[in-house]
Amino acid sequence: GQFFLFRAKDIHSKGLLSGFDFPDKESFDIRVRVTLVRSQSKKIAVEGYRRFVDKATSFDFIEYGTRDTYQLTFHIVRFPISESTYECLVTWAKLIAYNLTESIINHTAVVHQKKTMLGAIVSKMMGDS
Repeated sequence: GQFFLFRAKDIHSKGLLSGFDFPDKESFDIRVRVTLVRSQSKKIAVEGYRRFVDKATSFDFIEYGTRDTYQLTFHIVRFPISESTYECLVTWAKLIAYNLTESIINHTAVVHQKKTMLGAIVSKMMGDS
């Protein structure tokens, strides 16, 4: 399977996470299903969210203009790193996201150490010493 973890702009920004329906909570861990399409046809039935991959974008799994689809499922995790700032992560599994979120929340008393802590936690989880 694919293993990934990356940071994204907050849910109130225009970016990767815009357009999703989020819970009415400040912190959450939700599972999202996205269907990638390379045709603008509304006749392509999708469950969950639809994202169009344009012709200029390299994507080997679907030929541009076809009605084929590509399914993605991932977790979006949002948690506080200070009283007014939130971090958003996108990851492959709830268990990993939960453990990572708990680790970050428990170890980010000083906001400027956030990047260092995130790198150390990810390295530890991936088995790097």
